[in-house]
Amino acid sequence: MSILEGIFRLVVSLTLAGSLGTLLVLGGKTAMKDRLSPGWSYLLWALPLALYLVPFALPAMGAASGTSAPRGDSPLPGSEMIPAAGELPATVPLPDLCQSLGGLWEQALPVLAWAWLLGVAPEAIAVHLAQFTGAGRRFEVLGKVRGVTIVDDYAHHPAELAATLRAAKELGFRQVWAVFQPFTFSRTYLLLEEFAAALSIADQVVLSPIMGSREKNQWGIRSEDLGAKLPGCVCLPGFPEMADYVMENAQEGDLVLTLGCGDVYKCARMMLLK
Repeated sequence: MSILEGIFRLVVSLTLAGSLGTLLVLGGKTAMKDRLSPGWSYLLWALPLALYLVPFALPAMGAASGTSAPRGDSPLPGSEMIPAAGELPATVPLPDLCQSLGGLWEQALPVLAWAWLLGVAPEAIAVHLAQFTGAGRRFEVLGKVRGVTIVDDYAHHPAELAATLRAAKELGFRQVWAVFQPFTFSRTYLLLEEFAAALSIADQVVLSPIMGSREKNQWGIRSEDLGAKLPGCVCLPGFPEMADYVMENAQEGDLVLTLGCGDVYKCARMMLLK
């Protein structure tokens, strides 16, 4: 058994055991109602805590017998489409993007754990995960126009922006463009310095007007206030102007990231038509 497979066994077994323990405690307390003393209540809650902390393997996982989950077979609908273990390569390379962006692993972990529990061979899981490009609006590669790669991402607060842009800078593109739509006046006002620090990671920054959503602009904040803290930043009045500017100035080998939780994805799709 590989180290990675062992880690997944441990994580899944602890989670399942702790959940079962919690349900048992809740059921027991409901049945006993007020007949339990505080001391017994504390002891009951110690049970799920112990199950979360101490490895516990279900028979279906094969940990008790030392065997692994069934390979090359699956009870899932459509399992006939999953190749047998012997038909799969020993190692399945993951896409470069998946290796660079840890967020994709966070999405893949629960899928891998549950598929393995349901009997799908680890090799088969790896094949299909290698084809997974991530959730929509999470570093979603939309296409390429004249050598310019266009990607859309939901990042909208400084921590997300910084993580996304740092990962993008490691992918080997000539320049990284951050096409950002600030969301809400209050967040932009309160985190102005943090937004400036995060966006400064990009080589080029283009800003749309702030999407106020539910708020009135009682702070008098504008995208230009953020742009003033970013040398070379361009602030434009709408998505058509932004799409035109970026596609007129981006060069082959550049990466253009549209960023924000509003409707900035529309700008990305406009760029695809240029």
